Amino acid sequence: MQLNLLIPPNRIQSNLQSILFRLACLGIYHVEKPLLKRCKPLYSRRSQMFIDGKWTNAHNQETFASYNPANAELLGEVPAGGKDDALAAIDSASKAFPSWSSLTAYQRSKFLIDAHRLMMESQQEIAEIMTQEQGKPIRAAMNEVQYAADFLIWFAEEAKRVYGRTISSSRSDQRFLVLHQPVGVVGAITPW
Repeated sequence: MQLNLLIPPNRIQSNLQSILFRLACLGIYHVEKPLLKRCKPLYSRRSQMFIDGKWTNAHNQETFASYNPANAELLGEVPAGGKDDALAAIDSASKAFPSWSSLTAYQRSKFLIDAHRLMMESQQEIAEIMTQEQGKPIRAAMNEVQYAADFLIWFAEEAKRVYGRTISSSRSDQRFLVLHQPVGVVGAITPW
């Protein structure tokens, strides 16, 4: 059987080496240690919390390590935020609430659209971090990032549809209006 290649063999070799190198950087293909030094750092972005308009470490200065489950390699350290950090974030959000709630639904929607765009621009990097931290296949991680970003775009569109309603009254001189408005800050802790 003859195989006709449209790509020159040296190009295939180069592409294969590139793929294997990327897999090695993700910790799912074994190569010699000196070669791994050429991998870009996993946490190329800030590993801090964003509170009150600035990047910060945990109030107690504690961190926790994240390891690659495939090879026990230290991937990085992130702040171990606690109660004081949560309260600082809630306080900051409460201070920002009056200006946030005065924005139109379309202006608030734009923030979520921008968050969606930024997340999708970082999809590959986020997926690689997930692959290294969880052992998740890269394709599944890419899908998960897309799935999470889809919530942002969905709520961005829903933000524009904060319709009110008029409710009939039993009295001819009254009318009830329902108006949906931001009411306050929510502090939520998620497992992921």
